[in-house]
Amino acid sequence: MVYCRDSNRQGPFAKIQFEFLGFAFRPRCAKNRWGKLFTTFAPAVSPLSLRKMRDRIRGWRLRHHSHLPLDDVARMLNPVLRGWWQYFGRFYPTEMWNKLFRYFDERLGSWLRQKHKPLCGHRGRSLRLLNKTAQQNPQLFVHWQILGHATVG
Repeated sequence: MVYCRDSNRQGPFAKIQFEFLGFAFRPRCAKNRWGKLFTTFAPAVSPLSLRKMRDRIRGWRLRHHSHLPLDDVARMLNPVLRGWWQYFGRFYPTEMWNKLFRYFDERLGSWLRQKHKPLCGHRGRSLRLLNKTAQQNPQLFVHWQILGHATVG
């Protein structure tokens, strides 16, 4: 049994969260329509699901595809990123932005450093270039379409 702790129910209980269908249900902070913060019991992508998605991104081995242009990389990976966003991004999307899309943009930065040798060893430069690319072409990756910029840099 799980205790659904929120602003109205604050009693102590041993178990206050659970995972179901890839979502972690637990107390989270939210704003009401007047902008006041309160605690609610809400779902977001679970840590286990995030780990599996990051493992899949790692399995793509982007650095080994440095011969491809960025458009082709986007064409290959966007369907998967869009599916993840449509399923997990519906509830508490900042969890996806901060923990998954930031990781993906870090991997893209690594890909840039491998592709353009003058960027090798310059993480900050590669992430600034990635941000500039995201601002110039926000339609390239699904999370850039949503945010309008890269999540790093």
